[in-house]
Amino acid sequence: SLTVLTTYLLGCRLFGRRAGLIAAILTAITPIFPFYEIFLLRATLVTLLNIAFLLALHSFDPDKPLRTSVLAGALLGLGAIARANLLVLWPVAAAWVWLGIKNRRQKAISVAVLTLAAVAVISPVTLHNRLVDGQWALISTNFSENWKIGNSYDSTGGVVYPEKELVPVLSVDFVKLQARKALKLAADYEQPNNVNFYQLQPENPWLAAGNLLSWGFFIC
Repeated sequence: SLTVLTTYLLGCRLFGRRAGLIAAILTAITPIFPFYEIFLLRATLVTLLNIAFLLALHSFDPDKPLRTSVLAGALLGLGAIARANLLVLWPVAAAWVWLGIKNRRQKAISVAVLTLAAVAVISPVTLHNRLVDGQWALISTNFSENWKIGNSYDSTGGVVYPEKELVPVLSVDFVKLQARKALKLAADYEQPNNVNFYQLQPENPWLAAGNLLSWGFFIC
């Protein structure tokens, strides 16, 4: 329900009330969203936190830069805990805040506040990793494993552990691999995330609508 609401608010801010309403309706009826609502998984929170972060960032108020920087930074941190990939948007968030303020000193302070708010939210997870696993890891301790799964010569784009060696980052093969993975964004296949969406479709006719209202549908 909160995902539908935040989608509506973000759509209204970006494209107007009609666009916000259409986006909210599509979010409400797309089967993959209510599917994850019934599971206690971090994937259930990822979309909500990501949209809330974008909404807070778009709502940045130059007249109240510190308050809005704290909010955006905190949501960035929460979203990153749910899915660490969100941290790639930190430079975007910092640039947005920087460009939204005229005073140079206030620019630097606001970006610093945004960053510190994110770090403050993430730091308990980092400390937990150190105390429990005995090693420093910002959020996730499986970065190297995920990198191998996604960037080896026999990587499939799915969660299949490869047997071949890693593709060198500074190589043509690496660029080709990223291009192949990017094409998968337009595919209508929902990668299993602890649970398999397609295995439960026969038990719930509504989930079958996911074959129409899929990721590929929204990309197109």
